[in-house]
Amino acid sequence: MGRRIGAMLCALGLLLTGLTAVTSAPRAEAVISGTILFRADTADDYACYRIPSIVRTNEGTLLAFAQGRRGTCADHGEADLVVRRSTDNGATWSAVKVIATGNDPGGTSQAGWSNPVPIVDRASDRITVLASEGMSGDLRTVHQLVSVNDGVTFTPPECIQVAASVPGCDGGYLDLAGWNVLAGPAHGIQLERGDHPGRMVVPLWAMNPAGALVLVYSDDAGRTWQKGATYTTVNGVQAQEPNLFERNDGSIYVMARDENGGAVEGYDKSRAVSSDGGETFDGPFLNVTTLLAPNVQGAVLRLRSTLDGDDYNRVLFSSPSDGRNRMMIRSSYNEGANWTGVNDGGVIFAGESAYSDMVELANGRIGVLYERGTDNPYQLIVFNHFLESDIGLPD
Repeated sequence: MGRRIGAMLCALGLLLTGLTAVTSAPRAEAVISGTILFRADTADDYACYRIPSIVRTNEGTLLAFAQGRRGTCADHGEADLVVRRSTDNGATWSAVKVIATGNDPGGTSQAGWSNPVPIVDRASDRITVLASEGMSGDLRTVHQLVSVNDGVTFTPPECIQVAASVPGCDGGYLDLAGWNVLAGPAHGIQLERGDHPGRMVVPLWAMNPAGALVLVYSDDAGRTWQKGATYTTVNGVQAQEPNLFERNDGSIYVMARDENGGAVEGYDKSRAVSSDGGETFDGPFLNVTTLLAPNVQGAVLRLRSTLDGDDYNRVLFSSPSDGRNRMMIRSSYNEGANWTGVNDGGVIFAGESAYSDMVELANGRIGVLYERGTDNPYQLIVFNHFLESDIGLPD
């Protein structure tokens, strides 16, 4: 009986905060919920905005990033990196600002910027964004942008990857020579426990060599980066688009999309663990058999830890739950060993949706930035925020 009452209260809370409960509000109501942060139109010359990521700075400011694709919404082409800021927990937002351009003022130089991965150093005001650059047929390389003024401005992109054949990368030092690399997407993390507190960790993956994935880490607040744990396809598990969180024991749990699809239809996520701060993997990526999730990017966010005085552990997972439809928030209460099912979370949007990222706001609410639309999943990037109780609390 208690479980039934809790479920009804949870559904009511979701409706009151602009989310939809699993069995309640019709799609028409869900379409108008949330704040639209990125919408392509003829005025901004973008065919679509894609690949959202979001972080909260030390000042409590929210920085929402995306890729603005010019001319076409295809994955390979000319694109900018853009950002919007909110200093009031997402109530209002600044105008869209370009931080890396895919076209110079004269229109003679093109670049395809993609997959911004932001990470904030807790001990300073330094915000680092790792991103990839490369047009169709080019070698995609890793670049770094930095802000030291709460995301108001960012430095021009600096290539950090060894790629002597790529203009501007002759001074790169990150030893990924020959790798066609994409970052993240979604946010990186800074470790708090274990032997490497303060270490920043960002996941990268490669289109070539196919099926390769690597963690890069920084022990100097993002000034320099080192190549760490490396994986190539094992037993058919092709791990791509990784996200990560730190477990209570200090290990790093890396969740990735299995591009080849899971061994069981519909269970298309894989995971691996690093117990040495991202320097090596404990073993290969394995399919996550307790998480029903389609073959699309998903994001993870640690919300609760008993080591921080919370009564329970909780990690959130955002992803569509039915193909590229029905954006949901689900949970693990045991450090990623098991995940709640498609009927046990909160539905953020009932319609077409795709990539996402999450952040905990300064006021304790949870924010999710995600792609959605009515005709396809890539028409809008929308920000929703909600209370933990809106997606259900453990018994």
